[in-house]
Amino acid sequence: VEQSFAANSLHVSMNSNPNFRRVLVADERPAMALGLAAIVASSPRYGVVGSAAEGGECLRLIGALWPDIAVIGASLSAVTGLQI
Repeated sequence: VEQSFAANSLHVSMNSNPNFRRVLVADERPAMALGLAAIVASSPRYGVVGSAAEGGECLRLIGALWPDIAVIGASLSAVTGLQI
């Protein structure tokens, strides 16, 4: 099943494989976030479930989506990646 997150134009692949890992990408630089998401999505074992451009949004998405892995930029606004 493919879902599209309109807010960030990332495509999410959900998988019933127990080894599949759901990844959240957070970076204030759109090109970096999209590049990281593309790298993650290129593997059949990983799928991007969401993307955030600032710390508060990242925390909200972590609570809402419960990703297995979060790739977070260190200098997000509001709440930094180091604080998360």
